[in-house]
Amino acid sequence: MTQGQPAEFRADIRSVDKPGVSQWISVEALNKITVLSSGNEAGFIYGGIAEFFDFFRYSKLGFKASLKNDKLILRGIESRNEQEYLVVGTLLPPTVNIVSYTQEIDFSELLRRLERVQKTGSSKGSTHP
Repeated sequence: MTQGQPAEFRADIRSVDKPGVSQWISVEALNKITVLSSGNEAGFIYGGIAEFFDFFRYSKLGFKASLKNDKLILRGIESRNEQEYLVVGTLLPPTVNIVSYTQEIDFSELLRRLERVQKTGSSKGSTHP
């Protein structure tokens, strides 16, 4: 920390596969992750697919991040074809992948996106499958 601001950190956050427990992500969480990683609503990137389901299956979820001064580098849980996947879907539908379209971001912009995510409430009152 420098003058009350984070100056540098590294994080590696990921889901843990637990036998017998299926892994699902809600449309609300999908939208929030998309806003954080791209600055856009999920509907903007994924079209209307999110309207058909309340939850999607995933096999991996996570990210790696490093901050130095005001620059945050965001990497996915998996890299394929020069794309960073924050969420990797399963073979069984309904499934979804979330690709990080912003790999370098000003920390101040990330904070603005976090504020935006906090202001959006739950748009669906659905329960887990």
